[in-house]
Amino acid sequence: MRNFVENPFTNLIIGMILIGSGLSEAWNTPHSDIVHMNVKVHHGVMIFGIFSMLKTLPDIFVSLEHVHRGIGK
Repeated sequence: MRNFVENPFTNLIIGMILIGSGLSEAWNTPHSDIVHMNVKVHHGVMIFGIFSMLKTLPDIFVSLEHVHRGIGK
C-alpha cells in the first residue's frame, strides 16, 4: 500500500484530479472571486493540487532519465 501511495505517478494523477475539481467549482465565478477577494475551499484545493503535482516532477524526470539511458544502451 505504501508503494502505491508514495508513487509519483499516483500523486501526479491525484494532483490533476484536485486541480480539475477546484477548477470545476471556480469556473463560473473567476472574475467576481478575484475582484471581491472571495477565497473559498476550491481555491485551496487547486493550490494543493498544483503543489502536489510540482512535488512529483523531480521524481518523474529522474525516472524518464533512467528510461532514456536504458534505451540508449
